[in-house]
Amino acid sequence: MRIFKHPLFPSPNTRVSVIIPIFHGESSPHFSRLISELQGQNFQDFELIIVDGVDPNGRARNEGVSAAAGRWLVFLDETVSLGHERVLENLIKALEGRPGTGAVGASVLRPSRELSRSERDYFQWRGFESPLVNTFVDSDRVQHSCMAVARKIFKEVGWESDYLITGTDDDLRMRLREKGYSLLLVPQTWVFHLPPSSLKQMLQKGFHKGYGASYAFLMHPGIFELPRFLGISIRNSLGGLLYKLASTFAKTLTPYYWMHPHLLALECSVAWGFLAGWRRWIGKTPLKARLDLRAPEREEED
Repeated sequence: MRIFKHPLFPSPNTRVSVIIPIFHGESSPHFSRLISELQGQNFQDFELIIVDGVDPNGRARNEGVSAAAGRWLVFLDETVSLGHERVLENLIKALEGRPGTGAVGASVLRPSRELSRSERDYFQWRGFESPLVNTFVDSDRVQHSCMAVARKIFKEVGWESDYLITGTDDDLRMRLREKGYSLLLVPQTWVFHLPPSSLKQMLQKGFHKGYGASYAFLMHPGIFELPRFLGISIRNSLGGLLYKLASTFAKTLTPYYWMHPHLLALECSVAWGFLAGWRRWIGKTPLKARLDLRAPEREEED
């Protein structure tokens, strides 16, 4: 585990902290590209905090915030590409001009280049794209891919979940909504999500998604719920597993999925991950936060 402030962005009196969790070190081509894009931003009054090797992402962001000095927090995923040189400027202006806003975010788009068939299947499977907007829009498409939030509000809602493997976007949005805050997509502000570069990486993401979904389903059903079956919510743990396996099996018999083999492989990897997670977490109690949110170093004045 390594948490450090990137030396290319030495801003001692900064009011903004940009936090990027990474897991494969600074040698990643995604990482070097994103650093270059940050250097090209019009807005440069920020510190850059890199959280390397901390899992899951919610805990990584918490660790980054603990090391941050800024009043405004900007979370970026390593696998995004900034749409233009005003992304940070637009996010910060939106927060400063709307004190009651819980979080603001950029629209998430597919890369502008032509996508392969497997990449198109991947984007269809993930379904996390958000529309490019020309005015502020309250939306649950505000995501950690590119999100800004006031440090004070982030602390007020209880930081990130330290243990959710997937679903941190849904969890944070839910807690912000419960406090009465809005979530706004910022006009003409976007990032591109970069898909995995190989089928192996796609399947790993599918497994991880299924594994995390099983934990959320068993431990935090308010965050992740399976679709209703015959008008009945599926809350029983065994029922959830059987539903997931049966729905995946049904997809293997559907001509549409045979016409999209990458999509079928992704669905099967999710089911395998869900089964692995179900075996890991069945009968267990929810894990408690590893980080003490009441620690003195987390009570800085904003």
